[in-house]
Amino acid sequence: RANVTVNANDKSKVYGAADPILDATVTGLVGEDTISYTTSRVAGEAVGTYAITSTGEATQGNYNVTYNPGTLTITANAEAIVINANDAVRDYNGLPLTESGFNSTGTLVEGDHIVVAMTPESTITNFGTQANTIASYQILNAAGEDVTANYSNITTNPGTLTINRANVTVNANDKSKVYGAA
Repeated sequence: RANVTVNANDKSKVYGAADPILDATVTGLVGEDTISYTTSRVAGEAVGTYAITSTGEATQGNYNVTYNPGTLTITANAEAIVINANDAVRDYNGLPLTESGFNSTGTLVEGDHIVVAMTPESTITNFGTQANTIASYQILNAAGEDVTANYSNITTNPGTLTINRANVTVNANDKSKVYGAA
């Protein structure tokens, strides 16, 4: 038997993209001869490397077949994701003003969503302004798993909390007196 080598070809993709077509390069065949094999990869969608394997019979007709693995590399999604803390404004009423909302721009992979925690100091009670800052964020997939590391271009922006002065009216009371009295 002649020796034939099936080398799984290395591939790459960006997190969230469909897998590329997995294939292999066969060397050592004579003429128009062919052999049978299948190519697959280790499961996983997080950023990292995954083995690609080609498998089949070790001997096929006139050939001894050797199978060599390849690698699928998943790289981080580099699209810009911007997380903006919301602003909030109200008149003074003696109660603390907080705002935990946020908005974001950029496209997440389908099923992924952002969760934020605001800085505990993002509260204001008296007249003035204060930053409303994001203390931390996570991007979770539909299963609730942290996939933040699969994104490489994330920025956060603070919002502003504003308490305006309340309007107060002072009305002088009408009075009367007799001439000469206090």
